[in-house]
Amino acid sequence: MKISVIIAFYKNLPFLDLILSGLERQGYDNFEVIIAEDDDAPATREWLSAQPAPFPRRHVSQPDNGLPKKRILNAARPAS
Repeated sequence: MKISVIIAFYKNLPFLDLILSGLERQGYDNFEVIIAEDDDAPATREWLSAQPAPFPRRHVSQPDNGLPKKRILNAARPAS
């Protein structure tokens, strides 16, 4: 069974790096990671494009203009 891990993220790349590093060490490998960013920071996109992706990974974001976090989490639906 494939699972989706959704990470709610807001302006803290060191913590995102820790989470992704931990996921790389998992024994179960049939998963995808969806990073739901409550911001649309170019620095995040640049950082993600420079990082290796040992598992399927998707990044969704929304502008940081007071929209509720739940809106970006709803946009992070797993791929069918």
